[in-house]
Amino acid sequence: MTKGDKQPRERNGFSITRAKIVFKHAQIVTLWKLGRMSHREIARNLKTSKGVVEHVVTRYRKQGEQGPLIPFRTVGNPRDTTTNEDEMLLQLAYTHPFASTGVLCTMWNEHCGLDMSRPSVYRRLKEMEVFKLPVSVRLPLGKAHVTDRLRFALYHRRMKTNWDDIVFADECAVFLSQSGRIHAWRRRDERVLVPIPTKEQLRKNRLFIWGCISSKGKGFLCVQRRPFNSRDYARVTEDYLLPSFHGFGSSAPFKFIEDNASIHHTEMAAEARRRAGIKRISFPRRSPDLNPIEHVWAQLKGLIYKDLKVFDDLQELERTIRSSWDKIPIQNVRNTIASMNKRIEAVIQAKGNNNVYN
Repeated sequence: MTKGDKQPRERNGFSITRAKIVFKHAQIVTLWKLGRMSHREIARNLKTSKGVVEHVVTRYRKQGEQGPLIPFRTVGNPRDTTTNEDEMLLQLAYTHPFASTGVLCTMWNEHCGLDMSRPSVYRRLKEMEVFKLPVSVRLPLGKAHVTDRLRFALYHRRMKTNWDDIVFADECAVFLSQSGRIHAWRRRDERVLVPIPTKEQLRKNRLFIWGCISSKGKGFLCVQRRPFNSRDYARVTEDYLLPSFHGFGSSAPFKFIEDNASIHHTEMAAEARRRAGIKRISFPRRSPDLNPIEHVWAQLKGLIYKDLKVFDDLQELERTIRSSWDKIPIQNVRNTIASMNKRIEAVIQAKGNNNVYN
């Protein structure tokens, strides 16, 4: 039987998924009618998107009380799938979270004997509030890591640290091809953990960059082909970090934050900081969420790999890195650093564990 000969199937009532959607829509309408919260605050409170809130409120204004209680569209062609088949698609998406829409469509058609298209798969999952979203790589935290993170957060909240006086520094790697950010099928309030790439996967076709940021601007950028070692780090401290402090208009002793890479704790690195008059602030291990430069790296890679750009050689990649670094707006950097107090509060609320900034 072809798709054109297929008879429309009737819906078999509400599934659990649909009931959850209806309940969430009712919550949105209730909070909106109270008039105390904006659309963004409602979305944050209910762990959904601002677009969903606006859509539900619009339907309520146009259709009245019953508008938000209809989770699926009732216009257009009759629905070609049953509730059980929709639930099977959801199960396949969770079983194969990294599968493309085309692969998911093929598995669904073969399993249920359907002839659905990829746009139909996307629409069905969107109705169930499941999207292909970026996956965060969260480092596993032990008891000592959690304790250090919580101690760091509580100390800086008590001291009311002025983050505008601190420079944040870090290193990262950039590859010839796309950044490799992984996407998985999930709801917006769900997390999917993926394994950290192996050293062998990270060795080829890449450049290593060091940079620093402050609320006063971006520092000088160091780019090289090999991983940074102790000697490279001492050179970076004298030739890049110290001039960046002077460019920011900072006065000694210079305060800055960086992660706990082994090259940061060598005698050579400590001596270079002493000569430059730089004071390194103690930083908890495995805490990229507490270093706002990680988000600046994400913006940088977004500019580098714009339009799925693939580079032919490292020289072209380096030119693009430097030009993209210059394109990052200063206001973006300031906004990221201004979020430090919120990051501190998120760590405290999570009792030192991973949080929304990971």
